Amino acid sequence: MNSGHISSMRRISYHTMHAVASLATLTCALIVAPTIRASTANEAIVNYASAIQGYNLVTFGNTSMGGNSKTDSAVAVGGNFTLGSGSEIARKDALYPQSSSALTLYVGGQLALQGESKLRNGYASTPGMAGSWTDVSPNSNQIKFMAGGQILNLENSKDPNRSLNPGTNGASPNWAWNDLQSTFAAASKTLAAVTATASIIVTDQTLSVSVPSGVTGVVTVTLDANLFVGNQYNGQTVSSVRIDVPDDVNLVINVTNAAGRTVIAASGVNVHEGTNNDHLLWNILPGSLTDTSTTVQSATLLGSNSSQFYGSILAPLVDLNVGNATKIYGQIVANSYTQGQGGELYYNGAFTAAPSVAFSPVPEPQTWGMMMVGAGAFVLGLKSWRDRKRKQAAACPVALPQQV
Repeated sequence: MNSGHISSMRRISYHTMHAVASLATLTCALIVAPTIRASTANEAIVNYASAIQGYNLVTFGNTSMGGNSKTDSAVAVGGNFTLGSGSEIARKDALYPQSSSALTLYVGGQLALQGESKLRNGYASTPGMAGSWTDVSPNSNQIKFMAGGQILNLENSKDPNRSLNPGTNGASPNWAWNDLQSTFAAASKTLAAVTATASIIVTDQTLSVSVPSGVTGVVTVTLDANLFVGNQYNGQTVSSVRIDVPDDVNLVINVTNAAGRTVIAASGVNVHEGTNNDHLLWNILPGSLTDTSTTVQSATLLGSNSSQFYGSILAPLVDLNVGNATKIYGQIVANSYTQGQGGELYYNGAFTAAPSVAFSPVPEPQTWGMMMVGAGAFVLGLKSWRDRKRKQAAACPVALPQQV
């Protein structure tokens, strides 16, 4: 396989390049999340961006998408994935040049197809799936696999690995899901601890965020889900939401007390596109900013169907629910994810660190292994999510599918 590489995130033009970038292939048999401890807000932002790479959706548990769901980019599911009929994964052709290969659908558990669905670009890997895939391709240019009587259609894909059996292909990596979840959880905790300098305001029934003039870097604001009662937030009527992010800011909306509640609860609210959505991150927390519990809780993103949402999402301790025909413009990390019929995940460029967010250069994937050898006692891997006493070490570099 071709080796992927991490493009420099220090270039101001980074976010514009992502819109037309491709995904590189996986280069290692063990995938480990970047393990730089998220000790500062800047590092937390960079860790999120470098770990999620070009994925539309990453979940550690199960994912369910209703019929006719769509994603622009890749999907990685640690648990089981139920996919409704007529759905299409990785549909944005501009992300996938014919000369490259990309893993665009990874399922660690069972892939339950509820009818024929398409993987428009890239290839699939389902190494933990019970049963087997049957190649039912009518010819070498129309690749189709069947499992459980349902078809995964790759006939539009030009990926050189598209014809490899998803259950047994040699390109299938093993994902260190505990380490990956720990990396995102550390980033979430760090961002929750940053003192808020912005504020939630409601003007003419539009909820927005006021960022102090002249501020750069990571800026946080707290949105308390408990303060949404009907169509009111903190006693003020809300009919629309618009978040504008200054050019040199990464705005983090720390959503607190989301467990059992709705992030934007106002029914029928219109969520409008703001500025610099690629600099906007919703850090969804089950409890308070200082809650140390690692118990996963359920939350709903929007209060009505046929809504739209802008910005990327960090919710490692949340089972996130989304209604029918919802359009999300951004990237999502969640414990699990449930989406209704006709939902769409758009990818108009990756979440990006603002120019003023300082960080150490991210090593090329090929150099990670050498760095670990040179460090000697340095151990790759945060403590296991389920067994905090166990430390994991990895001898190979990080090599998630990258934007190039």
